[in-house]
Amino acid sequence: MSGAEKTGIILLAAGGSRRMGSPKQLLKIGDEFLINHIIKILLSVPDSDLVVVLGGNHKSIEPILQNKNHFRIVINEEWESGMASSIQKGVRILENESDSILMCTVDQPEISLEHLLRMRKIFTDSKSGQMGIVASSYLDTLGIPVLFDKRFFKELLKLQGDVGAKAIFQKNKESVTAIPFPKGEVDLDTEEEYRLWIKNSFHQSN
Repeated sequence: MSGAEKTGIILLAAGGSRRMGSPKQLLKIGDEFLINHIIKILLSVPDSDLVVVLGGNHKSIEPILQNKNHFRIVINEEWESGMASSIQKGVRILENESDSILMCTVDQPEISLEHLLRMRKIFTDSKSGQMGIVASSYLDTLGIPVLFDKRFFKELLKLQGDVGAKAIFQKNKESVTAIPFPKGEVDLDTEEEYRLWIKNSFHQSN
């Protein structure tokens, strides 16, 4: 690991899951909770440090987390103010020890280590060309997961309200490399979406 660039990873998991009606972090994927499923993938990224940002329902979520000695947990008491406050919580912890920051959300169950490693390789290969943002492309838009070079950390800390990181790569289009991630469109916000995804996943595995 000596000489390797360090990637800070922020898992945004602070939302109150109002549309779901119960904590989406605690949805089950097979025998494990969704949040543990995502964390397991993120911990597999080499040369990285993971920060998990909790907020709404954190008292019921934190006790079920696995491998807690391998990542840091931060509680965002202002989670109701919007995603920007959660992003800032993670960036403040990682900004002085990371060369880049990768942001992921807890409601994208199709996230894969393969996609994250591809993002980081393209990020590393493009640095000589001054490209500083690698975003995922799906549904004719750019979104999370997204990887930011450290020169964008200050901009991330200036976000306010319910504005996510998307605002920064829309503002810095010349610095963005888009990586196709069709499965990124799977975003579990409602119980209906969750049941449909489980049904489709079951059919695909049989």
